[in-house]
Amino acid sequence: MKKPARISDNKKWQAVVSCDKSYDGLFFYGVKTTGIFCRPSCRAKTPARVNVFFFDHAVTAIEAGFRPCKKCPMKTELDNKLSEGKITEDQTRNMMKRLQNMDRSRLGSRPNGIPPV
Repeated sequence: MKKPARISDNKKWQAVVSCDKSYDGLFFYGVKTTGIFCRPSCRAKTPARVNVFFFDHAVTAIEAGFRPCKKCPMKTELDNKLSEGKITEDQTRNMMKRLQNMDRSRLGSRPNGIPPV
């Protein structure tokens, strides 16, 4: 299997600004001021570039302490990856546990390693 070409941060940012669906699944972006991560095609308000982190996988964004955007159907995507064998049941359980803990402690909290604004 051929490894996909690396996408520069500038191209990723342009995909976010233009809500380009063709980049969905190739990367995700997290917003440090909200603690949320989205797909490039998300129609939510475009964040300030200085507040954006890029992730190659949704799993990586969750492990960094971000939670999925409620406008993007991320849970369905994670379920699909599980059924396709791209992530394990243990990884899925751990991610869901982290998401539940984040939802419970959302007030005043920030993702791991991300300083409050």
